[in-house]
Amino acid sequence: IKIPVLQYNIRAKKVLYKWTNNVDDLVLPIKISLSKVQDKEQWITPSAKWKTLKTGKWYDGKTFVINKNFYILSKNETAAIVSK
Repeated sequence: IKIPVLQYNIRAKKVLYKWTNNVDDLVLPIKISLSKVQDKEQWITPSAKWKTLKTGKWYDGKTFVINKNFYILSKNETAAIVSK
């Protein structure tokens, strides 16, 4: 059994995201929030290729919360890329 891993990278005014460790052509929309307020959730549909979610001035550049009702793992790549 493979548990999909949502890999994400927070950059200035955008968040990059994609699936890793998944079956080919996985289509699994998930709910995330870029705010600590639950009613600010939004749907994203990751794929095996990087996708971009643009943010605004309101975004703190840190918060990335995945709705707990999805059986997935996540990996924050932001620190790995910044430290290189």
